[in-house]
Amino acid sequence: MPTQHRRISITEDPELAAALRAVAALDRETPRPARLVRDLAIRGADAVLAERREHEAALEYLIDWSTDPGSGMDRDVLLHGRDEAWGAGR
Repeated sequence: MPTQHRRISITEDPELAAALRAVAALDRETPRPARLVRDLAIRGADAVLAERREHEAALEYLIDWSTDPGSGMDRDVLLHGRDEAWGAGR
């Protein structure tokens, strides 16, 4: 079908074929393979972006917690714990 959008070729290797079969088995009205690949790619991109946002939020939380004087974290242990554990401080 003619389109103004760029087409992307993808090889249906055994892993992709298995993934498509697994998803197709979930629904009797599974779209044709090209549409299914498109839908999965979009959902996968959303999942990757959400994972990245969660990771960045977790890092921000850790930074906030570790720099907050009221967090209850013992900074001396954080800074010198390895030395104490391995006897380098003695």
